[in-house]
Amino acid sequence: MGGNDIALRPTISTIVWMLALVTTPLWLLKLGIAPGLSHFIRLFKGQGTRYLQSIITPGREPKCVGACMLYYLDERAGGSWADFTLSKLGYDKEPSKLQHIIREVYNQAVCKISLGSVVPVVPIPMYEALDGKTTSDYVQRVEPSSQGGQKLAKLIMDRLEPSLRAEGRASSGAANSYTSCADSVTAMPASVHNARM
Repeated sequence: MGGNDIALRPTISTIVWMLALVTTPLWLLKLGIAPGLSHFIRLFKGQGTRYLQSIITPGREPKCVGACMLYYLDERAGGSWADFTLSKLGYDKEPSKLQHIIREVYNQAVCKISLGSVVPVVPIPMYEALDGKTTSDYVQRVEPSSQGGQKLAKLIMDRLEPSLRAEGRASSGAANSYTSCADSVTAMPASVHNARM
């Protein structure tokens, strides 16, 4: 949620603030002096919360919601349709800068999404599964491969399981009311973004 809004359909303000962020030296970003960071915190926390609220039907709430943060993109350029954009964002020369921004937005925005006491929100940092170091985890640098999809699926289930187990105990009183399906997760399909954009 949110990644393609930035990459494929950014607003003018998102473009301006992203340029401000990626041109800020990493040492300043690490000090918390990051012009534009507040824009992305509002985008992921505020608009993310409103979006989640809009798709939850009162009286039919899910047991929990997983709020995912972007994974790191493949650090190696190799003919992807996204190479030009990633190069302009400085990702080819200094991937740690954009990765730091992703972590900050996760910590300051995604981790703070709340839907009140009715639906627990589980923050999921997808960059823990796809860290940009293994090219075979990706298709076209920006989409998970089948292997990358398996890693993401495992991370998501590992993060959701404790909340689902707690919900199961609360609703049934049985200690093992939720059956794990982490080992039977199907891999994500190959990328649909293979054509040049």
